[in-house]
Amino acid sequence: MSDRQKLIDELQGKHREKHFKITNSMGVGDIFKILRANGFEGIGKPVDVKLFHKVIRRVNDHLAEELKNGRSVQFPSRMGHLEIRKKECSASYKDGRLKITYPVDWKSTIDLWLEDEEAMREKILIRFEDRFVYKVQYDKYNSNFNNKDYYSFEVNRFIKRALTDKIKKGEIDTLW
Repeated sequence: MSDRQKLIDELQGKHREKHFKITNSMGVGDIFKILRANGFEGIGKPVDVKLFHKVIRRVNDHLAEELKNGRSVQFPSRMGHLEIRKKECSASYKDGRLKITYPVDWKSTIDLWLEDEEAMREKILIRFEDRFVYKVQYDKYNSNFNNKDYYSFEVNRFIKRALTDKIKKGEIDTLW
């Protein structure tokens, strides 16, 4: 294993044991089991597992395509909407301290740390110089359901990469 990979593993905490279990989250399989146990009430005729997964996959692909094209995705029944937001990065002094909001370029930072041990000890970071940072936001403000704090939406890496490519090409821009 190279020095670079050892440093990345150490920074990510891969050398420590992980003990966790998610017990309060539901996946597609869990939802299908609940629907089947309740006799598919309100849906119509029962479907098999393969068809259920196929429908979910197609809906997710449609959501991903809409996001990749820079459009907002409105959920039915006033469940909120997904949109791409941008935030301006800056460097400023606040209370006598330098506040930098530019994102860290970890690839360049790790290369610097491998070359210069003093930079690693001082934890010197190399940052991107992009003016804006983009984020996919799940807006629940006008939603009509309880326990809004417990709902979230995270986009996967594939969608993030596609968005990054389109933003760098200048094909996507947002108002905020």
